[in-house]
Amino acid sequence: MNKKQTWENAQEILESLGLSKAKNEEALKLFGALLAPKVGGGGKGSRPLPKMIDGEAHYYCRYTAQYYPSSEMIYQNDDKRAKLEDKGYSKLGISLWNKGQKYLKNLKTKSVEIAFDDEATEEEMKEGIRMHKEAKHLAEHNLMNNAEYLVENFSN
Repeated sequence: MNKKQTWENAQEILESLGLSKAKNEEALKLFGALLAPKVGGGGKGSRPLPKMIDGEAHYYCRYTAQYYPSSEMIYQNDDKRAKLEDKGYSKLGISLWNKGQKYLKNLKTKSVEIAFDDEATEEEMKEGIRMHKEAKHLAEHNLMNNAEYLVENFSN
């Protein structure tokens, strides 16, 4: 049962309980936040349509917020459909995201290793603290999911 069917069933059940109109509306408001279908449905229709650039279809990358030809997009092969369908991400976008995640993981790992190293020098401890602060800053400001930041810092 999908979310829409669950919402419709909840409405029917509430109506069948014979509650007063005010109580019924109050209960629908409570359940509405959890079960009501979202505007736009969150489906494929919410993505921008392909653009024709130089006679070739270019698709929107949700990560870099740019259009790329189909050869530069990531695809999934869904057996239920006869065609390949793009996931909405370009190869560049996925590459940048992976590089950013690897960098963040390395920062965290190295800072912890230094912190627990009994033989670490004062310089190494300062470097470990710097790494920890940088990792914390990147995480707090969600910079590893910011395409502009990643393009600026991790593009070759």
